[in-house]
Amino acid sequence: MHRCPTRRHWIATAIVALSSQAQAQTETPVEAPINKIERIEVTGSLIKRIDRATPSVVQSITREDIRRSGYGTIEDLLRANSAVDSGSVQDGAASGFVGGLSTISLRGFGSQGTLILVNGRRIAPVGAVDINFGRGTLINVNTIPKGAIDRIDILKDGASALYGSDAMAGVINYVLRKDFEGVEGTASYSANDKGVGGQRSGGVTFGFGNLSTQRFNVFGGIDVSKRDSVMHSELKDRGDQAAYDRYLNATAVGTTNGLSRFTPDSVASMYGSYYKVPASVAGTTPIDGRNVANNSPFGTNYLGTLPGCADENTVGKGVALRPDGLAPNNPSLLAGQCRFNLDNADEAIAAQDRVSGMVRGTFALTNDLNVYADVMVSKTKTTERGVPRTLTTGIFSSATAASAVTWPKLDGTFLRQSAIILPITHPDNPTRGTANAQEVQLIYRFEDVPANDISTLQSGRFVLGVEGILAGWDIDAAVMHNKQDNER
Repeated sequence: MHRCPTRRHWIATAIVALSSQAQAQTETPVEAPINKIERIEVTGSLIKRIDRATPSVVQSITREDIRRSGYGTIEDLLRANSAVDSGSVQDGAASGFVGGLSTISLRGFGSQGTLILVNGRRIAPVGAVDINFGRGTLINVNTIPKGAIDRIDILKDGASALYGSDAMAGVINYVLRKDFEGVEGTASYSANDKGVGGQRSGGVTFGFGNLSTQRFNVFGGIDVSKRDSVMHSELKDRGDQAAYDRYLNATAVGTTNGLSRFTPDSVASMYGSYYKVPASVAGTTPIDGRNVANNSPFGTNYLGTLPGCADENTVGKGVALRPDGLAPNNPSLLAGQCRFNLDNADEAIAAQDRVSGMVRGTFALTNDLNVYADVMVSKTKTTERGVPRTLTTGIFSSATAASAVTWPKLDGTFLRQSAIILPITHPDNPTRGTANAQEVQLIYRFEDVPANDISTLQSGRFVLGVEGILAGWDIDAAVMHNKQDNER
């Protein structure tokens, strides 16, 4: 067998040549891909630019953030933001300035310094003067369905140069969805660990049409929410109040007139509240001038409980009198009076029903230019239940001589204000027929007449516009009509 050195040399040369070619190919420079930076719309300016060119910090809350937050309303979501402070108006506050109104205050400037926008445009204010020193107007933030929101931009910096003094603290811009296909729904329920303050909410969002293939899209959404009222009595811990409030005062004679949110419940008689009034002091502040030498402040003495009132020593039912015999919440009143339980009649959070909806239609004129129209409406009804009204002023009668309780008239005579006194024999006098029968001053509370305050806020917004690129120019022009009505 003969070897062939020439052939082996040729193969080795070929291998070297191939290796050299592979090395040459590896060293050939590869052109890096070009990253295209898209322009975005920045809150605080409608001019589109790259994000790095924006001088102010904008925080964006996306639709997914809203969904995962678990908050029933946009108001609750925004209040969880660190830039929002206590200068806001909360719709849950009973006896508020305007029932159902919710505002947002950024960075401590108050609601009048925070501008609220929808798609970069203003919305109509509520027909009420701002409670912050009477300046500016109020914008209700709970008028937009959650399902229609694409994101919320929060500009945590002043933008008064662009928008005016309304934006001294910053801007909150609701950016709505531009198109949607399909159907989606949400539902939620929330309450505290005792089932108090229940809030139910739900929403449906729908849409059809594809802008790319069909050149149109129509979508809409509706949100409905219902909130239960919360009474002050429902916020108390029944197990803790008795031991705490029984010894609220610092001294044995109870000279400290302290109050606590755990004040024990009291009851009302069927006639309202009564004070013992000696006949000799009719028309003056009801006090008992007898036994002034005892150890009790204000010269009062222990009178016992009038018929119709609970036992004063039963904490959680009656007044729970102090050792000096005075009522725990007002030392100038007699200890034996009936006290009305305000906590069972006064709301901490008012009941509320809200519905909001939106419809948007978009038509593509060209690949880069769209015409659109959207309609948005909302209605909020808030029912605030307050303490029943009382009759306390008494009546006026004529007097011929001046005294400390009279007012002069032009004809030379006088008027005096007399308390409403029920004689001992009056059938409505709760002390009639008892060992302590006495005249009483009547202060009547009208429990049979509800003290409800109903507020209704309605809003409407219509926008017709065109947006896109025309002849190399970015355009966004629209006509808009806003309307807000409130009734109370």
